[in-house]
Amino acid sequence: MDDTFDDEAVSRRPEFAVAGRGREWLGRLVRVLRRWAAMRRQRLDLASLSDWQLRDLGLTAEAALKEARKPFWQ
Repeated sequence: MDDTFDDEAVSRRPEFAVAGRGREWLGRLVRVLRRWAAMRRQRLDLASLSDWQLRDLGLTAEAALKEARKPFWQ
């Protein structure tokens, strides 16, 4: 009997196909969490800008605070 591991034969088995879809789902979840974390960091940075920096960006302090107070998932 041959003890080599046949990747193709294993990948065709239904239980491994489900595991592959699980990895895809996990990858999408990681991308969403990273995007949310980036948005949170950007909003915290926006909230920390001075009035002259906000004016330079064409924003008011009120608009910046409104954006910074949004939940991270929006």
